[in-house]
Amino acid sequence: MAASVVQQLLESVDIHQNHTPLITYYFFEHGSENGKSASCDKAYRSILAQLFHQFQNDRDVLELFSFAINTKARHGQQVATKRELLDAMRTLVSRVGVWFIVIDALDECGDEDNLLSDLTEAFGDLSVQILLFSRPNVRGLRKKLEPQQILTIDRSRNAEDLEVYFETHLTSLIDRGVLPSSADKEQLTRNLLKGADGMFQWARLMICHLQSEGLLPWQRLGIIRSLTTPENLDDVYLRILGLLSKKAISEQSLTRKLFGWLTFAEHPLTTHELQDILTPSPDDASAKSSRICPRPQEEEFTDFEGSAIILSGSLIEKRSFPSSLPIYAFVHKSVHDFFRWRGKPVIATPIDYFLPPAHRTHVELAFQCLSYIRRRIPGAPLSGSMFEPAQIGALNRMRPFASYAALHWPYHLSNMSDSAAPTDVSSFVGCRDIIEDTVSVVGEFLLNKLLPMVWVELKYTFQKESRKHELLHKTMNDWALWIQTCDLGWLPIDLQNVPPAVIAFAEDLSTLHRFWGDTLIDGPHHIWQDVTAFTSSSFFVTTGAVTVESLVSASPGWSGRSTVPLSKISRDDPETDFLAVLTVWPSRYVSSRIFCAILPEQIRELTWRAELSKSTGRHHLPLGNGVQQTVYSMVGQLNMNYGISDSMSPFLWRTAVYH
Repeated sequence: MAASVVQQLLESVDIHQNHTPLITYYFFEHGSENGKSASCDKAYRSILAQLFHQFQNDRDVLELFSFAINTKARHGQQVATKRELLDAMRTLVSRVGVWFIVIDALDECGDEDNLLSDLTEAFGDLSVQILLFSRPNVRGLRKKLEPQQILTIDRSRNAEDLEVYFETHLTSLIDRGVLPSSADKEQLTRNLLKGADGMFQWARLMICHLQSEGLLPWQRLGIIRSLTTPENLDDVYLRILGLLSKKAISEQSLTRKLFGWLTFAEHPLTTHELQDILTPSPDDASAKSSRICPRPQEEEFTDFEGSAIILSGSLIEKRSFPSSLPIYAFVHKSVHDFFRWRGKPVIATPIDYFLPPAHRTHVELAFQCLSYIRRRIPGAPLSGSMFEPAQIGALNRMRPFASYAALHWPYHLSNMSDSAAPTDVSSFVGCRDIIEDTVSVVGEFLLNKLLPMVWVELKYTFQKESRKHELLHKTMNDWALWIQTCDLGWLPIDLQNVPPAVIAFAEDLSTLHRFWGDTLIDGPHHIWQDVTAFTSSSFFVTTGAVTVESLVSASPGWSGRSTVPLSKISRDDPETDFLAVLTVWPSRYVSSRIFCAILPEQIRELTWRAELSKSTGRHHLPLGNGVQQTVYSMVGQLNMNYGISDSMSPFLWRTAVYH
């Protein structure tokens, strides 16, 4: 309806007026901001962008925008605040003349009450005409607006429009042979009006359903004639699922995955991401090449968009946005709610196959993510060379789903414990098969040794915030700790050992991030070089890029050191590719006590180890004056950090040999 109003306003503009009216609009959309509702400042930015576009040749308007931009630049500010956006709109009113603002789905705004207050404050005393569309559940509308400003569109007001809508589509269906030519159009219209009960969303879905290829003309007639009482939207969704349950098993499986991703993805997937994860791949796809290559044409859908809409029974649609990639989404928020809350742990009817419980769906999504990494990403450096970083743009083109798979599979595992009743989860009602498959793929993933390194490179390639890596590792650890509290006696013995292995892996990842996080964020490909040589883990393989060799056979007290270093610091030389790493190891006695500064009597309990590396060529590194100065400068830095005096215990010197 809002789109029709905007279109009518545009068509009614009189080009001979002295001031051509400005018509701006914004449509809020459920889950458009990575699964969350958009904030009101999103609407303000869009409205100002439309204004700028229409008045791009108006000198006065351009000067106002230029002044606002230059003011922010002088203060080092890159993005306008909400207050600045509102001030800009208020200032521009006198330059614009007649101004119409249309805002749709106000109830989908993340802070609708603030939006109403903002608009009142910015335009309350100015000649700006604002039209808001919303469900009646926004309390602020009735509090801030006078009764004469509110037009409620109820069933009685919809009846005539719905009648025209049904008559138009029934005529088309009869002309195309979708319905028999002998059909009584007037009677069918009355039946459809009874079923719709004033809901245009019901009417739209019913017309789409009647055009489904799986129905014969006489079946379509039967559906319409059976409408003798009002229906709700859930009835339509169940009828559509009943039709989908009669399709081939392979089509049902793809449809279920499609519904699962649209309902429970951590954020809305782009069309390319969804197509990438739903397109089947050969089991040996990752073994065919040592580097990531484009998917062969024979492995692609010929028409994924058409297939997805048909397989969903027209419950999904493609949506495009001005400043972001297009996505697939349910046609209405009620469809999303239907799949999210109607899940059943046991399949009692064919329809129930499409309505798995939330905790099972999350495990299925985690399984698909891990399987994608195993099958679609080769066990080798992403760029094909351990000395070159992968290009994010190329990765996103060739493997659009790689980013989501790498960053979100632990969260789907974790969500299984939060999305169902404790009794259902602890006994894994209705999902033991997928739990076993998923734990098995996690175990295979950890045993591979190359795949964990690939995954580390992937996650540091796509995630540059340090704290989010810490959260990811904690999520893995928490899931493994939780699942160990459940009854896993039904799992094979070898799979019961997977959760403890995940805990150990999460600990190694935390250690890796603590000492090498900054390095990996800057260059994720370093996981294939020095990192695994100096930070060992049973889950990683040390590559041929570097091996560490001690210059001394032993050191007094070295066997008694702690397993966790007190601190680590590094320096690199871009001109020579040398990297120096100094590690301070406390004794087991010192490490068992918590302290803020090293006590004098504890200094001799510390072991200092210097390691030197070079990323290319074969070199034996002499401990020359330049290297010694680098190490001593790092020693001085650590002395300052921990309050150690210049007197210190002897170094355990180490150097490195490279291949």
